[in-house]
Amino acid sequence: MNRASVTVPDYALYGEPAGTGFPDALHVEAIADRSGPRRWRIAVHRHHALHQLFWISRGGGTVYLDETSFHMEAPTLLNMPAGIAHGFRFLPATEGAVITVPVDLFEPLRAEVDPADRLRRVALVNDVVEPPAMLDELFAEHRMQRPYRVAALKAHIGLLATWCARQVIGGKGGLETGEPGRSAALLVRFRALVEERFASEHRISAFADALGVTLSHLTRLCRSRYGRSAGAMLRDRQMLEARRLLAYTQMGVADIAYRLGFSDPAYFSRVFASAAGRSPSAFRRGFTERPG
Repeated sequence: MNRASVTVPDYALYGEPAGTGFPDALHVEAIADRSGPRRWRIAVHRHHALHQLFWISRGGGTVYLDETSFHMEAPTLLNMPAGIAHGFRFLPATEGAVITVPVDLFEPLRAEVDPADRLRRVALVNDVVEPPAMLDELFAEHRMQRPYRVAALKAHIGLLATWCARQVIGGKGGLETGEPGRSAALLVRFRALVEERFASEHRISAFADALGVTLSHLTRLCRSRYGRSAGAMLRDRQMLEARRLLAYTQMGVADIAYRLGFSDPAYFSRVFASAAGRSPSAFRRGFTERPG
């Protein structure tokens, strides 16, 4: 469907440019919420830092992966790792859920329940025997602002990742693509290093040195898989943390800048505004004043 992967749109949530919003621990919504208003069609796109799980309880349709398409018929599970170009044409009135989780949250949970790395590949399982019983509780927890909400959401995602791994192992007639290789393993290590050092190390060359590769090789791999340079991915993680701190704490903008390794709060504010389309203060006001 799209021969030039670098032209594939890169979104946070579909239709929302990468780098804007998404300060929450994760996002859950009904398939119809985003697909219905678009006549049940979602153009090919990707999410460079988000892992998605699709559960179709009724209906189905077609998922497009590059120039290949695959049929979906409920009950269906689709596991979509970050960086994979994909699109959909759902049957009208399809019912189900989309669970979107930042890689930095999902990957440690996945690693505990998926030692064979099956969920690091695209996986499609039709005729799922065991529906995801935890989904209703996940939706309810996501809607409410209760104490220990983030911890509860992580626990639910751990259960969901376990369920997904079981379905992929036991699924018949499913699809598994993109066997992890040396390049994929290096990118996993890179993302782990970014998660560990994003606030203390701003030089992307230091990450390449730690991985034992050249900066150009690391950047080439990142662009090939995620459509983003290695430096942009590091900056994205810093800005994600900035949005979270602005949304969920009372820390001042200068304190947030220092916490994220910026020596100049004014420079941090300019970087944030470039990424988010508004100043840190405006972002905080928009988040705290939104309905609900």
